[in-house]
Amino acid sequence: MRYASRRVGNADHLRIWLAQSRVVWVMGHLASNAVANASAEFPKQRRKISMPPYSGEIARDSRFFVSQYLSWRTEAEASAFAEAFKRFAQERGVF
Repeated sequence: MRYASRRVGNADHLRIWLAQSRVVWVMGHLASNAVANASAEFPKQRRKISMPPYSGEIARDSRFFVSQYLSWRTEAEASAFAEAFKRFAQERGVF
């Protein structure tokens, strides 16, 4: 696992935002690694985020929602990602 990458190794700037957020949408592998470095609530483990059970929560009753990064490659799936996040957030009383 590459949690020490220069791009995500020092994710201290995320800590304040993670502490204040009721739900967090973690989009893509780099974001997943950065959040894992910034929060003990987000386990450092391999995830195939393009495969079920993702897009979705990392664990039961978690505040973290994980999906692939939105790009031209995932454009056809973007609405499904958004709908899954909407359900996730509604279940936690955000919307």
